[in-house]
Amino acid sequence: MTKRTADRHLPSGAAARKRLRPVVAACVALPALLATTGFGSGGAPGSQGGGSGPSHGPELSFIDTHQPPEDIIALPGTSWVVISAVTGADHPGGMNLVNTRNEEVTPLWPAEEDIAYTPDLEAFPGCTAPPDEALPATHGINTVQTGERTFDLYVVYHGGRESIEVFSLDVRGKQPTISWRGCVVAPEGAIPNSVVALPDGGIAMTKFWDSRSPLFPQLFSGEPSGSLWTWHRESGWAEVPGSQLFGPNGIEVSEDGATLYTAETMKQRVVSIPTAGGDPTELAQMDFLPDNLRWTEAGTLLTTGQEYVPVTPEQVQACAVTGFDVPDSCIPGFDIVEIDPVAGTSETVFSTRTTEYRYTTVAAPVGREIWVGGNAINSIAVVSGLHRGHSAQGGHR
Repeated sequence: MTKRTADRHLPSGAAARKRLRPVVAACVALPALLATTGFGSGGAPGSQGGGSGPSHGPELSFIDTHQPPEDIIALPGTSWVVISAVTGADHPGGMNLVNTRNEEVTPLWPAEEDIAYTPDLEAFPGCTAPPDEALPATHGINTVQTGERTFDLYVVYHGGRESIEVFSLDVRGKQPTISWRGCVVAPEGAIPNSVVALPDGGIAMTKFWDSRSPLFPQLFSGEPSGSLWTWHRESGWAEVPGSQLFGPNGIEVSEDGATLYTAETMKQRVVSIPTAGGDPTELAQMDFLPDNLRWTEAGTLLTTGQEYVPVTPEQVQACAVTGFDVPDSCIPGFDIVEIDPVAGTSETVFSTRTTEYRYTTVAAPVGREIWVGGNAINSIAVVSGLHRGHSAQGGHR
């Protein structure tokens, strides 16, 4: 069982919790969005909102995990959260489940027990071989709810092939079960980063860069390094016209499927692009390099990312390798930005310069909290006291 710890050096099994209270002024409320999202200076976790009780500032605590949680998504209507870790020097990668009731972290894939690998060739033709459990190199994840407490789980996979893997996840029983449905191999040379299922049954992904050339020269060449791609069973992969971008990263889709949203990391902004193709529209500019995107149930997007001074190939590489342990150049802590894609507004809803967490990649709504993941530390940073309602959103907006 994994608990929120009071000290990273506590003995195994200790159940104390670590809470940090950043300066309240570091939490900037969203006046335009507060009425609909509940973010901002609100009740503490467990409060019902409203009333005349004492004001509580935001709190930061941590859930210890076994690997750095690069991506996080809550399963709506359940107590379960899926986290994905990329392969690193000291961790294998793969996916885990977190039970929000007791914060227990358990393996999801590879699983502790054998799972069914039954390819759905009608949905995913040509994919007969399952992903290699010995190479659990997962990355971006997303879900679609298929029934009461059942979900399809879409996973970017780098282990032996560049692909989108699709699993079925059933959390109706006491112990969730997972089975593999199939895969879609990425276009030649494409290194996928994030994925989202389309309402019409297709898939959209970000191609962050091309494997046929070195990464960092592409990111800093002054030319787009990647683009958005869509896949349909009948037609296969197609590049979205006009979507050539500088480090396209996190991706989400509108409820009607007409619009894709992506973090253009190297331009430090989030943009929207018509799924059928067209010019990108800037929705938000930020001081950090935005990474993954997550919907809230209010129809806003959350993002976080990494901050470098300066943003150069050498600095980005140095910070990534050291885990942001260069204090003058690799900025510690993180910001969370909320974007209203309809109103075209955005605001920082939380900011901290804590040295306890860095290299953030995802800010995901989980109940009344925001769970922040990253690539540097084996824990989830939990921001509470901002949110008075359930915001986890699965499927499409």
